[in-house]
Amino acid sequence: MFLALIVLVVVLIAAATIVSKVIKSVFSAAKSAPEEKPSKEKGKSDGGKEKSETAKEVKTETVQEKAEEEKVTLSEEQSNRFAAAHRAGITEAFWNEKTDFSIDSKSFADKCVSGSSLSYLEVNNRALAGKEFMGFNVIVEQGEKLTLTYQGLAVATLTRQEKTVTKTVEGKEVSDKVTFFRTNTFPPHLTPKMVPDDLERMLQATTSIIACNGNPELVSGRILDIFTEPGNVEKLKDNIDTKIQAKESRLNSVKMITRENNEKPQKAMKQ
Repeated sequence: MFLALIVLVVVLIAAATIVSKVIKSVFSAAKSAPEEKPSKEKGKSDGGKEKSETAKEVKTETVQEKAEEEKVTLSEEQSNRFAAAHRAGITEAFWNEKTDFSIDSKSFADKCVSGSSLSYLEVNNRALAGKEFMGFNVIVEQGEKLTLTYQGLAVATLTRQEKTVTKTVEGKEVSDKVTFFRTNTFPPHLTPKMVPDDLERMLQATTSIIACNGNPELVSGRILDIFTEPGNVEKLKDNIDTKIQAKESRLNSVKMITRENNEKPQKAMKQ
């Protein structure tokens, strides 16, 4: 009997130990479960952040690649010449000798038409090309200035100027106006849509104009030749011909409407 009691006590102690371990394991599992959830969420958050950062990096690389594609790719020689032209800055030459040369828009148009395939309508409407035109254009300020441009920016200018000179003649001071001409060339400029050939054309233009040593007749002749060069004329025609056509159509429509409106009262009076 006493032995059976001892066995019973031992069994109860063993059972209590097993139950205690089970309870502890349940509590341990319950405690660890909430801790794992934030860990998963953190993983998701980190994954989302990594994806966002990767997307940003891809987008930045795409923008940079696009910007690189838009840049004008120059050879080492062209880069050096471009840098040298900018270091030289704006060149200037004066012509003080007597000359019959004058800056005249009508004479300029006549020479353009006789020396190229341009029509008077195209020459007189060349300003329609605007700043987007990837070529040479010319602005004529009657009697004052000739400006050669490339994509809207000045490449060279020829300016007529006057100054008053005072001389002493037979003991008297006599003032007289003297006319002279000033030639300027400007460093070439580059835009994203340009190609190395655009730079070459601007450099050649300024070099040939500088070689004229300020002689207004030679400078104006060079500007005219550059503007009416076949390749430039072709580009200009492609750019402005449809614009001129639209402009002429609008003008003719306005004239027709005006004429019809003016004729209506007269017809009414006759009736």
